[in-house]
Amino acid sequence: MSRVDGSTGGQPSAATKLAQARFFLDLAQDENQHRAGRANAFAVEAYLAAFLSMAQAAFYHLQHAAGEATFTAVYDEWRGGLSATDQALITGLATRGCRTSTRRVPR
Repeated sequence: MSRVDGSTGGQPSAATKLAQARFFLDLAQDENQHRAGRANAFAVEAYLAAFLSMAQAAFYHLQHAAGEATFTAVYDEWRGGLSATDQALITGLATRGCRTSTRRVPR
């Protein structure tokens, strides 16, 4: 079975991880939108947690593939182009991670 990036074995590429991140973000958005205020909060949180995990994996893949110096230069340039609000969001995600509720899994 081939992956999004066309590979068939070994570690998934950053493109595969980004595609997986998009998949889980789409599931979270669908769950939230289609139920018009009656969304299953646990499902939305689970999809968002999966999205963040895949996005983080893509980040690490890119960092490793590009090398630390190149990655840092590109990342710093990208961060510099973000609004203050988006920079604060990225900083919060990087320093605190994704906070989810402590509710039990529904049975």
